[in-house]
Amino acid sequence: MPYLGDVKRRMELDPALGPDEPWGGLASSAPHDGAELNYVICRLADAFIHDHGLSYHVLEEVIGALECAKQEIVRRIIGPYEALKMEQNGDVFAHTAPMLAQVAAALTGAGLPTDYQQLRASL
Repeated sequence: MPYLGDVKRRMELDPALGPDEPWGGLASSAPHDGAELNYVICRLADAFIHDHGLSYHVLEEVIGALECAKQEIVRRIIGPYEALKMEQNGDVFAHTAPMLAQVAAALTGAGLPTDYQQLRASL
C-alpha cells in the first residue's frame, strides 16, 4: 500500500508531487492524456533505475511498485466506481450473481468477510 509511515520522508516527497494540489511542482507541465502520463511514469522508473543501478532486484522493485500502484487504483477508485455504475445501470453478470451470492453466504456461514468493507472492519 502506498502509505509512508515516515512523516519526514512524506514531507520531502510531497512538494514535488503536491500534498494539496494534484500535481504540485509538476503543475505547469502536468500530463494531458494517458500517453503523457505513461511517459512521466516511465521517466520516473528510468530515474529510479539510474539512481539504484540496473539489476534484477531494482527492476523487480520498479515492476512491484507499478503493479501495487495499479492494484491500489483498482481497489480504491475503480472498484467503488464500478459498484456505483452497477447500482445505476444493473449488473452485467446477471447469470453469475446468484453463484456469487452462494459464495458470500458460505463465507458468512464460515464467519469470513464477504467484501472489502467487512474485511477491513475485521482487521
